[in-house]
Amino acid sequence: MSSIIEKITLYDFFGYLIPGSLFASLLCVRALHEFGNQMPEEVQGYETVCLVLFLLWSFLFGLLLSEAARIISDFIDRVWLKGKYAERIREVAHIDITALINAIQKSGIAEKPVIGGDVDLLKYLSAIYGIVQSDETYKRIHNYASSETMYKNLSAAVFFGGLIEILYLIHRVQAGWIWGIVAVWLLSTALLMHRYYRFKIKKYAYALIWFIEKYQ
Repeated sequence: MSSIIEKITLYDFFGYLIPGSLFASLLCVRALHEFGNQMPEEVQGYETVCLVLFLLWSFLFGLLLSEAARIISDFIDRVWLKGKYAERIREVAHIDITALINAIQKSGIAEKPVIGGDVDLLKYLSAIYGIVQSDETYKRIHNYASSETMYKNLSAAVFFGGLIEILYLIHRVQAGWIWGIVAVWLLSTALLMHRYYRFKIKKYAYALIWFIEKYQ
């Protein structure tokens, strides 16, 4: 149990709590608008308990958003990006393929690794990252991984939270306002997804660099 707790870092906590609290806040704002902002007498004096419950629900929402974002990200990778972001990882890392193959062999990931193109690189990235992130020497990689998680989950929070808001407003405000909200919604989601892939690329690029360094 203690080993599990040690692996829960502050970055991981905020990676779920911040996106989850954003999504929960969007729901709360809509609920307050619909049912009024007067606190029921039954909960008056229990503000601290309500805050704790809000944080717990926010963390739960963060976990759910993370799973939803992972499914969407996997779909985007498979249908649109395919090996394109792997090519970007290799360019950022600026590695020698021969050195990488030697490192893979020395680490025991594969006896005869074949990296004929960028798509082949994807087969080894998870194992390479797993080895690097477990080494205290390269603990800085957790910063990139945590930022990747946070932006991935934030993109899901904005996407689903915004979608709920748009579906609610679509018959209640003028079409011009709806199109403006949709434009901001899509732009915000795309910007957060861009940040997510940026940190994902950095995470794997540094994993490749440090992996080769580890097995030189």
